[in-house]
Amino acid sequence: MKLRTLLVTTALVFMIGGAARAAELSTAPMASSGSQALWCNIANISTVAQTVRIRIYNHAGAVVHDSGNVVIAPRVSFWASVGGTGHCRFTTVNAKTLFRASINVYDGSTALASIPAQ
Repeated sequence: MKLRTLLVTTALVFMIGGAARAAELSTAPMASSGSQALWCNIANISTVAQTVRIRIYNHAGAVVHDSGNVVIAPRVSFWASVGGTGHCRFTTVNAKTLFRASINVYDGSTALASIPAQ
């Protein structure tokens, strides 16, 4: 009887909690021009390695950069960059509270503007 109770309890926990889902963070669109670049940055603020994916979309909604799945170490940031206008979408395997992400416009090594992802 105890094994049956354990199995039923485990099944109920999974049914109520649901399966783990990927978290999405997105940014507002920004524009870069000339020698400027559009950067999408994500930092893993957790204490363990995390898997992330960065996709950059242009103004028409087409993917212009896809990093694929990348494992980043604890307290390390990862970025992708393109020129032009676009927005960033960050996909994570775990909760988005484990990350900080943003879109930025850089001119060389100077950040001209930055907007956090939500």
